[in-house]
Amino acid sequence: MKTIYFQPKGINPNFCEAGIIHESNNESVWYLGEPCKIPISDIKIIPNENVTYDEKNGLYLVRENVYS
Repeated sequence: MKTIYFQPKGINPNFCEAGIIHESNNESVWYLGEPCKIPISDIKIIPNENVTYDEKNGLYLVRENVYS
């Protein structure tokens, strides 16, 4: 399974969450490290190349479009 990055509704647009789409349920995203899921219809998927990880604070940061 591949890690995806996403923004649920109401999150600061400078940050995102990480999760996976399980092959047995492709309509939800499971949060990494937490036992919960969210419907794909309630999130915005962020391209992997637009995400960096802040190791100091443990946060996923959304960068502006890397191609602009």
